[in-house]
Amino acid sequence: MKKSSVFRVLACVTALGFTAPAVQALTATATFTVSATVPAACSFTATPTNMAFGVYAGAAIDAQNDMSILCSNGTAYKVYATPGVRQMTATPASGSALSYELYSDSARTAVFPSTVGAGVARTGSGSNQALTIYWRVPGSQSVNPSAYGQTVTVNIDF
Repeated sequence: MKKSSVFRVLACVTALGFTAPAVQALTATATFTVSATVPAACSFTATPTNMAFGVYAGAAIDAQNDMSILCSNGTAYKVYATPGVRQMTATPASGSALSYELYSDSARTAVFPSTVGAGVARTGSGSNQALTIYWRVPGSQSVNPSAYGQTVTVNIDF
């Protein structure tokens, strides 16, 4: 067949409305699950990191720690401090102890909890939250001259 004949046949087919079928794109699909886990987490810093009451001369001494607590959003937590018996012992040991107390309010009327069940309860916001611990060495204690100390551990249970 000559080239001109092929073109005539194609022209007739097109004129009669015959066209080649349209090519359709095919699509294959797959699904997958996206997931992540956000664990409950808490951390904190305290200023000052050591509580030095200074020289005790028989009058009450007040001090405070300012804490910054960071817990993941929606995480319930409780803050408490151990030990429950708050007495600094003399070094060297002399049988003498200097009592002190921790409070959760600036008026120093609400004793800061020493057990998780009684801890100061809060809920994390995902941002730093302030918490102040107020300290007091009561006045009029009869103690021997010495250096006194005790380790206090602040706990956050979440």
